[in-house]
Parts: sequence; structure tokens; C-alpha cells
Amino acid sequence: MSTPYSAFDATAKIVTSADGTHIYTDAVGDPSMPAILCLHGFSLSSVVYDNLFIDPTWKDNFYLIRYDIRGHGRSDKPEDDAAWQTERFAEDFLAVVAEYQVHQPFVMGWSYGGAVIADILTVCSSTFISGVIYIAPLPYLEVVPQIASSYAVEMLSNMSQTEDVNAFQIGVQGFVRAFVSPDNFLNPIAFPKRLQHACLGDAMSQPRVCASKSLGRTQSNTGVLRAGKDELPMLLITGKYDMLLASQPIQNVLVQWRGSRVVEMETGHMPWWEAPKEFNDVAIGWIKEVLSNGSKREEM
Repeated sequence: MSTPYSAFDATAKIVTSADGTHIYTDAVGDPSMPAILCLHGFSLSSVVYDNLFIDPTWKDNFYLIRYDIRGHGRSDKPEDDAAWQTERFAEDFLAVVAEYQVHQPFVMGWSYGGAVIADILTVCSSTFISGVIYIAPLPYLEVVPQIASSYAVEMLSNMSQTEDVNAFQIGVQGFVRAFVSPDNFLNPIAFPKRLQHACLGDAMSQPRVCASKSLGRTQSNTGVLRAGKDELPMLLITGKYDMLLASQPIQNVLVQWRGSRVVEMETGHMPWWEAPKEFNDVAIGWIKEVLSNGSKREEM
């Protein structure tokens, strides 16, 4: 059953995954256009994509779908270990794809959303999706020590502990503050107050057990490695001034992905908010190129 999401003229649906977990979703755009499935970051929700979902540049050219990752936002927050296996995250994705009846969507993963792409690629063939758009991603959980800044480690440590409420709140506030480069924290366009408050609310209301299991669960990188060898189209966008995940180490982790494109932007952790025009030019231009190349291959 769907309901209107009036703020963005979107359709909101609660999708039931294979294990019964309810996943919040919504979508905008023309269902006949190429589909892009958007995955958000750690402890947050899909509201981080609000500016894309109201941007005619995206709405007029694509079918945008987003969902709150299990354990986050408006989706169910299971606490048993079985609910946090790689297969469950892939099943959530497959349930959303089936509900919206899309074929070979692009998948856009920001920050922790990149790790969810690893779950998807572990279970699904590389041919199931048209391409991957990584935005300042965590490619898979094993590489956290390699790419996370000391600042990120400190904030996440405060967020994960359950003994000190003040330390937890300080951790969440410091985490959210680091989403954009320091020069843009007070910029009402690059990092609007409503977005800051939404992120703070999501992170502070998430059960601590879900936050812990999100980062502490076991995950394989086999799907990511296979996709790279299969030359699944991949765009990697990083932020030069990212305070949480370092640009060059991320590039090093994904360096063996064949046929990839890497763009480092003059931004922090949220490039689509800090530099929307540049982000649109890069991401939409790449998607259209992939679609064009796909058409040419079909004609051969």
C-alpha cells in the first residue's frame, strides 16, 4: 500500500523483506526512466538525499528510489544476530527492486551505504545492476581501520558506548558536524539546519544495539572484488576535505576495480550538498555515458 509523501511529491511504501523486516521506501520520477536506488550512511536515514529528490535535473531524467537501511530511520530495527547477516541486507534490496518493478537499477551508496552495496554484490550477480555510484564510501566493513580518520574513530567510539550519555551526544554532534568541510558547516545551502537536525535525530534515536551491529557484523568483500573483475561500471566520488573517510585510502581500496572512474571533489563527506552542480555534472554525465555504452553494446 502506498501513500503520498507530499513534501517531495513522492510515493512512500513499506516493503516487507524476506525475513519479515519492514523497510521504509519512497520514490520520485518517471518509472519508465532508468532507476537509481540510493543508500544512506551510518545511523542516519534516506532523508540525506532530500535535495536530489526535489531536483528536476534528477527527477526529469531518472526514477529515484531510496530506502532506510534495516536498523535505521523509519525501517524496523531488529536486534537478533540473524537479522544482520549479509543475505538479509541483499534481501532488503531485492524486495525494494521487486516492489518498484525496476530492472537493472544503478545503485548509489554514500558512506555506510557503500558497505551495503558489498552485501548486494555478494548475493547478486554483477549483471543485476547497471552500475555503482560510490560517494565517499565505506567499500566494506573490513577496511574501516584503513580509511577512517582518527576523528571518525573517536566519534564512532563515543556513539557506540552505552555508559555515558554526554559522551554519546558529543559523539553524535561531532559526527554530524563532520559531514561537510569546516568552511561550509554554517552555510545554510550546503548544510541546512533542517538536514542537520534530521541527521542528529536519526543518530540519537537509533538503538545502540543496532548501531553496534551495523559496524560490528561480519561481511565479505568477495562481491566487490568480483564486480571489479567483471568491469561493472563504477563511479567513485570522494571529498578532498572529508573529515571522516580519507579520499586517497578509499581510492587505494578500490584501485583494482576495472573500468572505474574516480573524481575527487573540493568538498567534505557530502559532496552532493556542498557542490550540487558539480556533483550533478559528474554523476549524471557518467550515468548517461554508461547507458549510451550499454545501448551501443546491444546494437553490436
